[in-house]
Amino acid sequence: MNNFQKKANIILLQIVLITLAFLGLSIFLLFRIYPELMAVGKSMAGKLETICGCQNHFSFINHPFIFSFLILAGISLTLFFSFVIFKLLSFRNSTSRFVNFYLSKRKKNISVKLRAVAELLELGDKVIEVNSRYLVVFCFGWLRPKICISSGTVTMLSSSELKAVLLHEKHHLAVFEPLKVFIVKLAGKILFFVPGIASLTKQYLTFSEMTADRAATGNFKETAPLAKALYKIIKQEERLSWEKSSALSFFSSITGERVSKLVDRSYVPKFRLSSFKLSLVILLVFTLIFASGFSLSFLTNRSIAAGHSLAACPVSETDIIHECQMEEKNSCPLNYNLDSCGF
Repeated sequence: MNNFQKKANIILLQIVLITLAFLGLSIFLLFRIYPELMAVGKSMAGKLETICGCQNHFSFINHPFIFSFLILAGISLTLFFSFVIFKLLSFRNSTSRFVNFYLSKRKKNISVKLRAVAELLELGDKVIEVNSRYLVVFCFGWLRPKICISSGTVTMLSSSELKAVLLHEKHHLAVFEPLKVFIVKLAGKILFFVPGIASLTKQYLTFSEMTADRAATGNFKETAPLAKALYKIIKQEERLSWEKSSALSFFSSITGERVSKLVDRSYVPKFRLSSFKLSLVILLVFTLIFASGFSLSFLTNRSIAAGHSLAACPVSETDIIHECQMEEKNSCPLNYNLDSCGF
């Protein structure tokens, strides 16, 4: 495994772990906060009252900080998960629309020129040619990826250039790049507020493309065909800029660093943000959030009980009728969980 591929894999792992940790922690906090938030809602709606003559102190007036924090946290988590679902669906739909747009122009039989190069590279039925005058080349499909190339691209490129392009895309097929690109770009969209996530996304895409370039040029020994093909294709990048909103692996992606590497074999992309420092920052943020969630649960259960002399007095809803029994009063702790009190 070459150095670029190792870097891409490490960055991908970091992005996945950051995303899973953040989502997992958010789900954990949501489940911890939700029961307390329900009690807050009942209290503010006047649906909680005490029995046995005890005074209800679980109110906003007595605990403004706890109530405000619970409400704000509940709203924030709800909005965040709604945003995640929206981005997931919209990103997937935009990708599908783009792919379907070009696949609707699919040619029944690919050109002789393209077939000859595809068979030489043992790509078989993994190459799809579409009728379009634009120079378009991209890899699509998560579990069974394929290469889509326009007839305009096949016509414009020479056989050696076309071979270099297909070698580049063949590497993307082998490593399931469309699925990885979808994960990386989606993480960047939903965690845009996390420091350094945008930089990690760019780093992954850069090293991924340069790894494919390496495979297409024999470790950057024969760069001319790929460089010429890249130059011809990126001339239409402005007209096809809307493609970049899709989760696809485009041949013309990340051109600056790739051109530098094709010109100078010793060139290595440099990024200001240290991945190690970023990991420490993210770990610290997660630790603080976890501590806040644990403290919130502890504070909610303990401070309320400590704020009233009759801390063993149970709480019930207004529509629940029962007789006051001293043994229930002494045995039921104040946790605002009606099920634990037997009601």
